[in-house]
Amino acid sequence: MGLLELLLYPLLILLLFNLLQLLSLLWLVTKLVMFAIAIILRRLKFPRNFNVEKFLDSPIAHRCGTPENSLDGIKWCKHHGAVAVEMDLNLTKDDIPVLFHDDISHSTFEEAKMANGSIPTLYEALELCKELNLTVFLDVKAMVFVLKTVDVIKNLYSDDQSLYDRMIICSFSPMLLVMTRIADHKISVAITHRSDALTFDLEGNPRVYKHVLLNLFVPYIDWFVAWSIHTWFVDLLGISLMLVHKDDLSKYYVEKWMKKNVHILAWTVNNKHEQLFCEEVLKVTYMTDHPGS
Repeated sequence: MGLLELLLYPLLILLLFNLLQLLSLLWLVTKLVMFAIAIILRRLKFPRNFNVEKFLDSPIAHRCGTPENSLDGIKWCKHHGAVAVEMDLNLTKDDIPVLFHDDISHSTFEEAKMANGSIPTLYEALELCKELNLTVFLDVKAMVFVLKTVDVIKNLYSDDQSLYDRMIICSFSPMLLVMTRIADHKISVAITHRSDALTFDLEGNPRVYKHVLLNLFVPYIDWFVAWSIHTWFVDLLGISLMLVHKDDLSKYYVEKWMKKNVHILAWTVNNKHEQLFCEEVLKVTYMTDHPGS
């Protein structure tokens, strides 16, 4: 071992030790900031959304059936006996609310129509659901334009008061739900949850983000979101319904929330055995790609 190596090894160890100390300090500061945010938000305390049972009469059609997020899909759901549909809300580049699962903020509505002729506006979809007497679970995906999306939602309810009894706003984003309730506390909202949703996709593959630092902090964000939901957030927002991924559910989990008067909706349950498990063991309603099966 040369002299240079003898000098470098202690230096590398010292640098590594300092790096670990820095990471520990960042983790401590992050936790303190998160707890401070939690305490501040607790003071808002929204009134409780009751009577969510009206949204849970039977299994909910996931993404408006086939083809997904389309007017034909909505009709397909009604034909197959669905009484409720879940649809995905996104905003185009020119601020048109449409039914689309993935980010579409880079395209105008006309460009989106050229690429996918079946893409409807949210207004067309809601009008058809009203005509067919279908309850709506509006899953908000438009995270790029949060303020604009909240304005769209608020105006929907202002223009059609019947939506208070026919539609519930769902989202993975706690902030969007808070802003929605601030805009109109009478709107029923539900938090959508899956463990480590920001860290891993549905197939269990790690998500890779463009910003390196974001990749480092995403697991901590996942932890904070899960901790918040299961301790104070549901109570703060007056939530009476949670949409929880089927793999996160157990009888104990459901019973724990039912004691707090919070209903659970499982997603997405397509396997017949899993559907029976939800119905007979968990006693919960579920979202499925195959309504009426």
